[in-house]
Amino acid sequence: MKTIELFKTHCEKYNYSFTAVAKAIGISQTALSQYMSGSYPGNVGKIEELIAQFVERDTEKQKNPKRNIEFVKINNAKRIFEVLRMAHLDGEIAVITGDAGLGKTFSVREYARMNRDVILIEANLSYSTKTIIQELHRKTGGDGTGSINQLMKDVIERLRESGRMLIVDEGEHLPTRALDLLRTINDQTGIAIVLTGLPRLMHNLKGRKGEHAYLYSRVGLVLRIHELESDDVKAIVTTYFPGANGVTVEFEKFAMGNARRLSKLLLRTQRISEINGGKLTHKMVQLAKELIVN
Repeated sequence: MKTIELFKTHCEKYNYSFTAVAKAIGISQTALSQYMSGSYPGNVGKIEELIAQFVERDTEKQKNPKRNIEFVKINNAKRIFEVLRMAHLDGEIAVITGDAGLGKTFSVREYARMNRDVILIEANLSYSTKTIIQELHRKTGGDGTGSINQLMKDVIERLRESGRMLIVDEGEHLPTRALDLLRTINDQTGIAIVLTGLPRLMHNLKGRKGEHAYLYSRVGLVLRIHELESDDVKAIVTTYFPGANGVTVEFEKFAMGNARRLSKLLLRTQRISEINGGKLTHKMVQLAKELIVN
């Protein structure tokens, strides 16, 4: 089959647009369109080489897709769910902190997935006070336009006595004014608000010299999560690799109580085992470890 026919068949099979493929192989959409119509004035052989590589690589990816790490209700997740539920039922402000890679984000995403009345916002370093109020406005049915004051009034009206819950992940990125506005939303609507993040989130709520005590004093629930336990690692590994009891100790040593390190090792081990026929061995795990930055 000619390259162009093979390419058309592949795009139709997986519903790829030529625009997406052009980006994937590093050429302009115009150049790809010209090639498809037989009018490309440049090096046709080079484009066909790029297309052939794309089809080969993508075919392999479709056969062996990257597996997502499934949610496993490990001990940290159980504790997080308990605090989320208590906050949700009582309309409290709660704070959940812990070092990176302990499963906070994974757990709150799962709770939000299971409870459709939960609003989940995942903050980052770019978040300003207005940014979070705009996103909250959009997630409550608004369009995110207007001044902070207008947005706040509308959000409060939409959430008042709704019984909903707002979770803000990576809350340590929020400025003090944003934290204060969230407190106001809790005051005037009665909805639960949960902030999750790194340990410095607690310092942000207190202030360097305790100047934000009015914020900290409103926190009704605090949970500090810790490293994964041995049975947590075993549960995650055997969910991902059923029957892998013989190598769980290898994963536990590498993870050092951190779910993110464990996830990386699981994913790398999966790929290596696939390349070598799908069998999981101690050697596969060792090879995977060598590919991960410590």
